[in-house]
Amino acid sequence: YEVVLEFEEGLAQVEKNGKWGFIDMRNRAVVPLEYEDVSEFKEGLSCVKKNGKFGFIDKRNRTIVPLEYEEVGFFSDGLVVVKKNGKYGYVDRNGKVAIPIVYEKAMQFGGGYGAVKKDGKWFKINKQNQLVE
Repeated sequence: YEVVLEFEEGLAQVEKNGKWGFIDMRNRAVVPLEYEDVSEFKEGLSCVKKNGKFGFIDKRNRTIVPLEYEEVGFFSDGLVVVKKNGKYGYVDRNGKVAIPIVYEKAMQFGGGYGAVKKDGKWFKINKQNQLVE
């Protein structure tokens, strides 16, 4: 490998010939070197990039959040901000759209609330996509 990063949750990010994957403590490849980029595993998930799109995989290289997003954030309060077709929304840890991808901008959830921008104005929403005062 040309790059080996620190072990997180028992796996290390590795790179060779511009492709990224993961190895375990015994130096066995557990996620093949097939991604343009990968993040360390946090709570069992890694953000990965392939063919210019982002998503999340688990430690067995199973796709949890489809690799179809232009941007993704980090999971917080069980949701992650995603961008698709220029709009933002939220996806849950099962890869399902939890809050529709209809906003001009969205910030990660914290304390049960997120901030979203629609029609040029910012709003606070809860996990049911309801406006909160």
